[in-house]
Amino acid sequence: MKRIIVWFRGDLRAHDHPALHAACQDAAEVIPLFIFDPHFFDSSSERFGSNRNRFLHQSLQDLHRALEARGGRLVLRSGSPETV
Repeated sequence: MKRIIVWFRGDLRAHDHPALHAACQDAAEVIPLFIFDPHFFDSSSERFGSNRNRFLHQSLQDLHRALEARGGRLVLRSGSPETV
């Protein structure tokens, strides 16, 4: 049984995601994954404010619902991507 992980990073859409589409064509099991990288969410960084965090949260909820509607499940993990 071929299993493929699709790591969602910047593009949090299910409806026209090329890697997700290719994985669904080629694998018996597709594991959609999002990793909360602590470095990316470092509070000393100006990269993420409250509005950006809210947008990320809403986007992940939308992605979760879209994957569920297709029979899938978004896997959420936290930690360094190298470790996860």
